[in-house]
Amino acid sequence: MSRLLQLAAAAGAAAAAVGFYRWYKQRQGRFVCMSYNILIETKTYPNRQDSHWRNRKDLLIKQILERAPDLLGLQECGPGQVPELRAALSPAGYHVQHLFREVPGEEAEGLMLAVNPATMEVGESGHFWLATETPHVVGSKAPGAEHP
Repeated sequence: MSRLLQLAAAAGAAAAAVGFYRWYKQRQGRFVCMSYNILIETKTYPNRQDSHWRNRKDLLIKQILERAPDLLGLQECGPGQVPELRAALSPAGYHVQHLFREVPGEEAEGLMLAVNPATMEVGESGHFWLATETPHVVGSKAPGAEHP
């Protein structure tokens, strides 16, 4: 896919998101969307003890639950983080979906979406990979890309 087509697809997605936000805000009066790159649990910085997942987890979960977003997006969710986050969000009523970017057996990181069913309804769900010839195959990479 050419860079121009990628940019056009991204612009179309952004326009759709803005349109959805305006519609939802008019209908509900509020729309809270949160997005975090939570930093995969195996990645730490030697000079920062607070970079360890065990030192960040409770604050992240507290912020999410206090703000009660309608839609939550998390990236760089590692294999150990996924069950902890699911266990924290599910009792609060969130509908949680997770997908690793690697094929089964090679899981390293992925993304997680959580929807608050008190304010939003999941009509259907699925996934696709941008900039690839095989958008529905987990782990698909764009030509020349290092990661999916």
